[in-house]
Amino acid sequence: MIRFGLGRKGTEQRLLVRLGGVACKRLAGTVAQQGSKERIVVLGSGWAGYALAKTISPSQASRVLISPRSHFVFTPLIASTAVGTLEFRAAVEPCRKLDLTEFHQAWASDIDFSNKTITVEANQRDGVTARSGKDLLKGLEFQVPYDKLVVAVGCYSQTFGVEGVKEHACFLRDATDARTVRLRVLQKFEQAALPSTSAAQRKRLLHFAVVGGGPTGIEFAAELHDLVHEDLAKLYPELMPHVAITIYDIAPKVLPMFDRNLAAYATNIFSRAGIKVKTEHHLQGIRRDDDVLLMRIKEEPEEVAAGVVVWSTGLMQNPLVGRLVGREVQGMGKIAKNCKTGGFAVDSYLRVQVETQGPNGKQITKVLPDVYAIGDCANIEGESFPATAQVASQQATYLGKRFNAGTSSQGPPTAPFHFRNWGTMAYLGGWRAIHQKGADELKGRAAWILWRTAYLTKTAMAKPTVNYSLYLVTDSTPEILGDRNLEEVVEASLRGGVTILQYRNKHSERNVAVETAKKLHAISRRYNVPLLINDRVDIAAEIDCEGVHIGQDDMAYEEARKILGPNKIIGVTASSKEEALKACEAGADYLGIGTVYSTQTKKDTKSIIGPSGVRDILSALHDAGYGSIPTVCIGGINTSNTASVLAAAASPSKSLDGVAVVSALIAAPDPATAACDLLSKVIIAKIPEVIRAVADKTPLSHNMTNLVVQNFAANVALCVGASPIMANYAEEAADLAKLGGALVINMGTVTPDGLKNYLQAIRAYNKAGRPIVLDPVGAGATSVRRSAVKTLLDTGHFTIIKGNEGEIQTVAGATITQRGVDSTSSLTFAQKASLVRSIALRRRSVVILTGAIDLVSDGIRTLAISNGHSYLGEVTGTGCTLGTTVSAMVASYGADPLLAAVAGTVMFGLAAELAAERSEVRGPGSFVPTFLDELYGIRKSTAKGDLRWLDMAKVKAVEVNADEIASE
Repeated sequence: MIRFGLGRKGTEQRLLVRLGGVACKRLAGTVAQQGSKERIVVLGSGWAGYALAKTISPSQASRVLISPRSHFVFTPLIASTAVGTLEFRAAVEPCRKLDLTEFHQAWASDIDFSNKTITVEANQRDGVTARSGKDLLKGLEFQVPYDKLVVAVGCYSQTFGVEGVKEHACFLRDATDARTVRLRVLQKFEQAALPSTSAAQRKRLLHFAVVGGGPTGIEFAAELHDLVHEDLAKLYPELMPHVAITIYDIAPKVLPMFDRNLAAYATNIFSRAGIKVKTEHHLQGIRRDDDVLLMRIKEEPEEVAAGVVVWSTGLMQNPLVGRLVGREVQGMGKIAKNCKTGGFAVDSYLRVQVETQGPNGKQITKVLPDVYAIGDCANIEGESFPATAQVASQQATYLGKRFNAGTSSQGPPTAPFHFRNWGTMAYLGGWRAIHQKGADELKGRAAWILWRTAYLTKTAMAKPTVNYSLYLVTDSTPEILGDRNLEEVVEASLRGGVTILQYRNKHSERNVAVETAKKLHAISRRYNVPLLINDRVDIAAEIDCEGVHIGQDDMAYEEARKILGPNKIIGVTASSKEEALKACEAGADYLGIGTVYSTQTKKDTKSIIGPSGVRDILSALHDAGYGSIPTVCIGGINTSNTASVLAAAASPSKSLDGVAVVSALIAAPDPATAACDLLSKVIIAKIPEVIRAVADKTPLSHNMTNLVVQNFAANVALCVGASPIMANYAEEAADLAKLGGALVINMGTVTPDGLKNYLQAIRAYNKAGRPIVLDPVGAGATSVRRSAVKTLLDTGHFTIIKGNEGEIQTVAGATITQRGVDSTSSLTFAQKASLVRSIALRRRSVVILTGAIDLVSDGIRTLAISNGHSYLGEVTGTGCTLGTTVSAMVASYGADPLLAAVAGTVMFGLAAELAAERSEVRGPGSFVPTFLDELYGIRKSTAKGDLRWLDMAKVKAVEVNADEIASE
């Protein structure tokens, strides 16, 4: 492959020569098999299927997952998401995060066991629930081959033919169900709050009925009770006398999997909380009556009204299983059916069984080659396992390990599957739960801690992404806060750009600290900023904030992790290399290093380590292999010393990720302005780190651009330290995306073929997880360009979107008429800031709006950059080459695309200023080569540690608008 302009020693620029190649394609509706590794196809993304796909080693097999849902659902948390205790994203995990060989969001409609192929029907609707099942529009069909097949399609909710359940009841099997329940509950409260609603109608609207007394139904009722009495009571106090929650079950007692004592304890807890439990009640039908549902119950003299009915009882087999069991397999016999559940009959090695008549007329059972079934759709003959996530996930782990070991389905397995029962748990509300394992019982708050820990330690969700640039630690003491309101000071600081918040209050009574923490969490969530609690792990667990920070004298990291689970953030204080390394070995998510300087907020400080001490710790972390652990420094940091501390503390191998402050913001007369100043200084101080990353990595900058600017863009890429390739033929994109660079889509010349190439390249880079920069040149000039922009935005995700005011307005959906690629300004500065923030939030991208003052935003942080020169507007292609510059930065510094975008924009603008000052520059013609020299000069001086150019950087943080964040 010959790259345009590659080779630091080469003096000639060489055109890219496209080499012929062979690409894998789908032919005749069949997914082609690739490679020599065994191809294992898993049907279903539930507990069994998802866990299996995750367990199978990609080095051992090609993993193919087929599921009508695009995600895994952590079902124990569905009740919590339905009432808002947790966000929906806490209970789902996208399937594509597994980096599978193939993922198809589709139904498996049939299986040809003889030819080892699956007939698959595409499904583009993600809200597939137990209720909808297969009752969807038929999609396109295609064939998927397998070497080994694992059926893990699970079960659906069984309605038992009760009239009106499918049409009117809510289910709790998926995140879509949870959204529906939450919306309906809130709707009923709003309807009841209307002045025109009578008292009698309010009672009907605010009666919430749960059908099913198993763990899911019980936990939903408990979570709903918590929501009503802890949150909605504050919003609708006048409605509380009308609220009622009732659980109906056909059995003599609820929670039949628990012994009588624990079930009675749960019933007693509910009774005291005002939740009615009605056992031996048979629901016979549901019908709608205006805004309420009427339930016909055999044991009630008249229909019972309810605003919302949640159905949580019974399971039925997946239709695919029903079609397959009992089917004749050529030369083998009939697929065996488990008489108890109607699912597949499998042996103790989870292999699907077939039955045939022997020569003496007796029934013979054989193994169906290379076909397995796990989870709710299968039962081991002679065993009676519960239909639980425990069983499904243990079966998945067992089978995955067998596959990784290369055990054949025909040969003798090493050991049969053995289920290890870890016990059964249920949440009862009010921080109480019950747990039973054999004869062992646990109830109350201790059981709740066990319940929470067990569930959270098994969730598939990753920790939230955190930016540590500006870390605020609160202080409520009069010496620091004065007589001001803490919540107001914190919100002003968040408005100014604080990126992470820690609530520190070691002396208040617990109930006071809890209430303050809840208020701060409500504020921080509006700004999408994580809240950590200092030391008090119990409070962090109770309010379900994002994590904790613990000091050397606080609870041990290991104990905090046991309580909070794997997905909460836990930071640790370190003032020595030994403490830092110990915390990293334990698993700390970040380190707070200090104390840097003396401070009035830590009067008991034992030692001051200064910037040199921070530097020593950072070097030790890198040398020990912990260079990726985020770090912030704390102690006496303010606007006057932030830049010098960050520069002095940085080691050659690792720098700080941000600064932590207390009085610099809490005691500031104007916290918002002070936060803006601090964030600006942190961002500026880290720009050289990004530029050095480009020089170290020499990333590929793949430009799909027009002929007018190709030469200029290639030269700019070389000067900033990147390796350019100008390749508009999309068949090469998949290979180029694997080289670790970034793609620039420059829409300078729009043609039908060009657009097709863009789309194919976008898909390739998105699939590889590599950044893409979109430059929608002249987006508002013609209807063709407006349409092209919409098509591009609808096709994939862009890491950075860069354009002038008219282009960015077009991206936002406005109909703007541009004259060529130029754009006249019609918006105020505040309107521009609002525009880039809203697009960044909606698109989950970094947006650069170029102009006299450039604006860069990731939706949370927004920076104004005033560097540049008017000559840039007099030379064709400078805007396009800014996209090339930024692509080099984000390819090398992908952990923070906003910082990468700011670094590229500042470097570009400063090079223009420095070039324009040169005596040999008389106009645009002489400006261009000098501009290239200055780009090169900034890179070289940065590598040598000469950062005098950085004093010219003009970067200012812009205050955040929480209402804009909430609206997106």
